[in-house]
Amino acid sequence: MTGDLFTVAVLEPDALVAALADCVGVTPADVDVADANGDPEARNWDAPVLCVYTRLPGGGLGLMLDVYVAEGAGEREPAGELDEAGLARRLAARAGTTVLHPAESVPPSAYWAVTAEGLVTRARLYDPDEHEDPYVVDAVEAPVPDLPDAQVTVLPEILREERIDIPVTDAFTAVVPDSSAGSEADAARIGLVMWERLVRRLERDWAPSGRYRPDLYEEDLSERDELEVLEPRLPEAYVKPFRTALGQLDDLFRTHTVPTDADDAAQWWRGRRPRRVPWEDEETGERT
Repeated sequence: MTGDLFTVAVLEPDALVAALADCVGVTPADVDVADANGDPEARNWDAPVLCVYTRLPGGGLGLMLDVYVAEGAGEREPAGELDEAGLARRLAARAGTTVLHPAESVPPSAYWAVTAEGLVTRARLYDPDEHEDPYVVDAVEAPVPDLPDAQVTVLPEILREERIDIPVTDAFTAVVPDSSAGSEADAARIGLVMWERLVRRLERDWAPSGRYRPDLYEEDLSERDELEVLEPRLPEAYVKPFRTALGQLDDLFRTHTVPTDADDAAQWWRGRRPRRVPWEDEETGERT
């Protein structure tokens, strides 16, 4: 396996060797650790565990690691079962520092942060603009003691990337496949996608993550605003399937929301609220 990791602390080479040996289940002699700017001729390329480290500019994360573990190396796991997440978790515990590893199928800035105590949370890490700039974790979804300056918040990019089935919109698209980019039909498809993603979250009590943000909820309501005025601009052949799709989604929205006390809502969907609001404390009603 290979792993691209970051550590918050700056670990010395001997400490890295000891930590990686313990993580994988090999002796320190089976681990080769080298500076990225070092002499490649001095390395033990036959070692079953190879690690290249880069010391990062001060003010942010400490090290960037490129780790390779040969298949079958060590006794801690059966061959092939140690993955990047498992290595990050073990290294964090062994080295006593938070370790970050990339998330899959999400924006490049999305990482997992694993603390020495075993907390696992999502983190946002941007590459620096300049070579001399530090690598800084901008935000995390749970407090990480090693990253006191990181904002604690639900990351919107993670929510936007969640996979949610949209069968009603798929049925609409199948009937009106000729929806070139920028067309009214394409605008209808995009709006229905956004509306259905919200409706499906409501239907499943905010699954798959169980979380959401008030700004994203407002974006979804704004998409519904746009859908309301879109129908007159649609080609005639698209009107009926559009009405059918929108009606089905609206019915689901009504089912999984309750009326509010707002009597002046210009649109009926703005006069309703989710049965459970994930960004509010259930006891006090205050935003969390």
